Amino acid sequence: MSYGSGGDILPHDDTIYRISIDPETNVVEVACLGINRLDTLLEDTYVSVDDLPEWGQRKLALLMMLEVPPLPLTADYPHVTGVGRRVGENVYWVEYTEE
Repeated sequence: MSYGSGGDILPHDDTIYRISIDPETNVVEVACLGINRLDTLLEDTYVSVDDLPEWGQRKLALLMMLEVPPLPLTADYPHVTGVGRRVGENVYWVEYTEE
């Protein structure tokens, strides 16, 4: 696993999921970003992280171990190649990569 930091905050992947977790209810909200957002693999809402597909759970677990980034978010904050980036206390950008 490697860290990368390019000049952009949003990775140049075709499909990125913005995942936010409500700290009180643990409800997971998902928004698909990128070129292939019409062919999204995830639902808009999940009752908990445990309901996400396994690939999403694994990547989210890795990103949860990162420190909460300082605001405003800059491109210097770590991006985990092939996984995504933590962008807030309970907000993550998760990359979809075919496994």
